[in-house]
Amino acid sequence: MPGKRPRADSHSDAIDLVFEMLFAITDSSKPADCVTRNTLREWKRQLLSAEAEEKEAIRKAAEEFTLEEAVMDFGLTYTPTVMDFSEHWWNIEALPVIKTFQPSTCLAELVVYLACLRQSRLNRGRSNTSVYGVATDGLFYVFVTITHDGVLKESKQFSVVHGALSTVLGCFQYILETAMSMCPNLTQETGALEADGDDPFDVDDSPHLDSDDEQ
Repeated sequence: MPGKRPRADSHSDAIDLVFEMLFAITDSSKPADCVTRNTLREWKRQLLSAEAEEKEAIRKAAEEFTLEEAVMDFGLTYTPTVMDFSEHWWNIEALPVIKTFQPSTCLAELVVYLACLRQSRLNRGRSNTSVYGVATDGLFYVFVTITHDGVLKESKQFSVVHGALSTVLGCFQYILETAMSMCPNLTQETGALEADGDDPFDVDDSPHLDSDDEQ
């Protein structure tokens, strides 16, 4: 009676078991196929290397990122902006002017989620992967976007207490109109965009974000 096959305790153990069987099959051929054995050896090396790289990737909760870590880990370009709102209430595409930024936990967490959403769109071949978000306590609002090219932009802080309500509402209108233009099922006029709608968001598209954050 054949002995019990050992249980694989990890992906690398499973890879070893599979290739052990494949090598045995190859060696049993007469004559032994050296080309096939070399090919199998290379495949095994590539699989084990890929697993080692995956283990090195740090997966953590979104709130554990700093803004600098989010920008670096997700390959973004950070260009915070000071915008001239006398010309346009949210001139998000204007050339940025670098300013001092004091990172906050709230803003860093928002950037992580937006970066994951953009990565999800990139992985699905979307023609426009721009994403928009807002950090707020209900009275103060900071609007954030990551462009299709991976440029992270941040608006100045708006306070509805100090007369910026119309600007805040205008920013929300801009975000909603942009999102609606990317939705494939709203009207017949969006037929050209039917292949460009978003699939359900999958946090596993990012090797940096803990999948538990999906909840």
